[in-house]
Amino acid sequence: MTEVLLWMSTLTTTVQEEVVGRILALCELAASGELHLGEDLQPIHRDPELYELRWNFGETLVRQYHAEPARLPQVLVKLHLHLKHLATESESLTTELQNQQIGYALLRYRAGERTDWAL
Repeated sequence: MTEVLLWMSTLTTTVQEEVVGRILALCELAASGELHLGEDLQPIHRDPELYELRWNFGETLVRQYHAEPARLPQVLVKLHLHLKHLATESESLTTELQNQQIGYALLRYRAGERTDWAL
């Protein structure tokens, strides 16, 4: 999330408000169950309980991983927000960088799962 905040600090206040508004709107749709799989929402196939929300702000790609635990159907657990980095050298490097971010979200998921994320 730190890199997202650093990126946002380079934006004008008006653009920052637009970014926050778009992020919150999509998160609210996901939390209410009104968002269906598609361009903005994708399952992460490494773990069936994790999903990715996607935003494109020009050339800046923002991703958030969240969980919708089956035993807590009214809960959306936000795990990790980051900037997606596209490696110009190779697609496999882009995939590796993305998998590192997903791995971090999975660690947070597993750590919180033991306590139902302190809900």
